[in-house]
Amino acid sequence: MGSQINHRWFKTEKISDRFSDFPKKDLILKKIVQLELQSENLTYGSQKTEEEIKSVLILFNEIEKIILNAMGERNGSKQKK
Repeated sequence: MGSQINHRWFKTEKISDRFSDFPKKDLILKKIVQLELQSENLTYGSQKTEEEIKSVLILFNEIEKIILNAMGERNGSKQKK
């Protein structure tokens, strides 16, 4: 019934080919690729500054807002920004 998604797929924007169309697909996937690359850098790189960590959190929150807004548009209502 469901599908498995491997986070490693998100290391390249070619990930778009693996998914059928959905609202704001290109924007969402582009930002998820950025998030995957930055998250990997946080996880495996040297110690990061507070600003670097905050930028990843901000990106995550941006993705969440885009998805919630797209879901609201799809369901005929607007989500709060």
